[in-house]
Amino acid sequence: MASPGQIQLVAFSIGDLRCATRIDRVEEVVPFTAPTRVPNAPGFVEGMVDLRGRVVPFVSLRKRFGVGGEAPSTSRILVVRLERGVVGFLVDHAGMMRAAAEQVLPPPDYVPGLDAKFLAGVVRDEAGLVLLLDLDRVLTTEEARVLPTAP
Repeated sequence: MASPGQIQLVAFSIGDLRCATRIDRVEEVVPFTAPTRVPNAPGFVEGMVDLRGRVVPFVSLRKRFGVGGEAPSTSRILVVRLERGVVGFLVDHAGMMRAAAEQVLPPPDYVPGLDAKFLAGVVRDEAGLVLLLDLDRVLTTEEARVLPTAP
């Protein structure tokens, strides 16, 4: 539990990007599971995974954000409850992060190479800046329609 004046986040990396999202949206973090491919899906949609009997669509944030390279063998899936349902997001590494409210800054108007609508803010920590992502905005309504739905 976070102390008063602190927020809890799930921090994760995608290549050399340091990111985080609100912990209350993350149901769980699980080891990488090879997906079942979905035909005609956008390139960043890896497919679907079976998580204890629940089929969850699976999106690579590395591909979605245009980060080159291969995901490491230690990759994790963030299982996130979005407004449109549950989605798994493939990330390189994941862990917990706490931040004081004053460490959270509003998002800049322009971020080179990243659609600013994805950003909920920026968190300043001892190692630099962490992108606070609004995962509900990572997929457009059109893109979300092609995903299989998970309850």
